[in-house]
Amino acid sequence: MSGNRRACYAPSVTAPPPLPSAVLDAASASDPRAAVTALLRESFDADRARAARRAESATDGAEAARLYAEAADALLATLWRFATEQVHPAPDERLTLLAVGGYGRGVLAPFSDLDLLFLRPGQAISPRAQAVVEFVHYALWDLGLKVGSAFRSIGETLTLARDDMTVRTTLLEARVLAGDAALGESLLKRFRTSVARADPRPFIAAKMAERDVRLQKPAPSAIASSRTSRTARADFATSTPCSGSPAPWRRTASAGRRRWRAC
Repeated sequence: MSGNRRACYAPSVTAPPPLPSAVLDAASASDPRAAVTALLRESFDADRARAARRAESATDGAEAARLYAEAADALLATLWRFATEQVHPAPDERLTLLAVGGYGRGVLAPFSDLDLLFLRPGQAISPRAQAVVEFVHYALWDLGLKVGSAFRSIGETLTLARDDMTVRTTLLEARVLAGDAALGESLLKRFRTSVARADPRPFIAAKMAERDVRLQKPAPSAIASSRTSRTARADFATSTPCSGSPAPWRRTASAGRRRWRAC
């Protein structure tokens, strides 16, 4: 694919550029998902290859992790717009896609899960919103990616973040990827305000307890022999899975299988 017909673009939450013509053409294909997936795969593979070259040079691992995240950002931004603007258009319906957990920091290890939050304003789930979420999930699975996600309202998210320390952790560095930026920023502002007002001691205690449980689990000998208190804390600091949805919306793809995961 030539440079001016790349399927992905750098995501932006304001005034996004027009979708590439090749992506627009995919909407009229007999199988739009298969068509757009083929385009996205080409661009995503090229971006990941660039990140891999940086990682293999062993000069700047952090930069390689940022490049992997940028590749995923571009993929998701394009896929989201294709799903919401071309396949299931409804300009007045508010939906947002956020990166959460470790991915929310803007860094991503090779083959790491994409931790995502699909956000809606209210409790009700419209057929169109359901269709958008399913389309995005299936396209990501077709690309061979592992996805940890939840589909929640703002109210559900804030309630879970208050009561569930794992959910709270995933939101600490969340960021808007695509969709209604104002909706996403509203959630993050309310969440950060609540965190700033909350007593931090229960959160810290819960995180330390989680770390202790992890340290008690058997580990491969090569890992067990080299693990220290410092590396254990680093492992804890970067482990932020997406979980806790009260609705059956969390899906995973593991070992080539697609399935629902109850939360």
